Amino acid sequence: MVRLNQKLVVVSAALIGMGSVTTAGMAQTPAAAPTSPAVNAADVAAIEAVIERFKTAIKTKDKPGMAALFYDNKVVWRTSGHPASRDALARMQGKPTAVVEDEGAYQFLDDPRLAKIDIEERFYHPQIITDGQIATVVFNYDFRLRGAIQNWGQESWQMVKTPSGWRILHLLFSANLQMIAAAPAER
Repeated sequence: MVRLNQKLVVVSAALIGMGSVTTAGMAQTPAAAPTSPAVNAADVAAIEAVIERFKTAIKTKDKPGMAALFYDNKVVWRTSGHPASRDALARMQGKPTAVVEDEGAYQFLDDPRLAKIDIEERFYHPQIITDGQIATVVFNYDFRLRGAIQNWGQESWQMVKTPSGWRILHLLFSANLQMIAAAPAER
């Protein structure tokens, strides 16, 4: 019945807007309450905690810990290289590079060749937008091996709030290879 009432309210509002129906005699639906600043602050703090766990999982090469940050442990991590970086990769690999690929640091967190190599992703100016149920996180980043920038760009996460807390639903990042285009001093 709730769905029916919601539909009636929408239809009634549309008819009122067209001048076909008046509000006289109709039950008034209260306006939706805005998100409480306290709830929003708590959500932002919880999302910031996910960001810190993400950075730690990369540094410590904790693949199960990283997977736990994603909704249902399903890691959706995609990259889109800038054209000059895609061209350089295509030349090095001898095959074309797709505009969007399913790859990121997650794929090599347990690679034995990297076991003793320091890796780190640095985040710059993260912005969090949330309504308390879904969130978008956007930031500039650089990815480092042994302290040296390898690639940089922008990253965005779509997140969802679950009974177990905030989880990453989808991660997408752009990639500029440092050897092709040096990271700007200000990110």
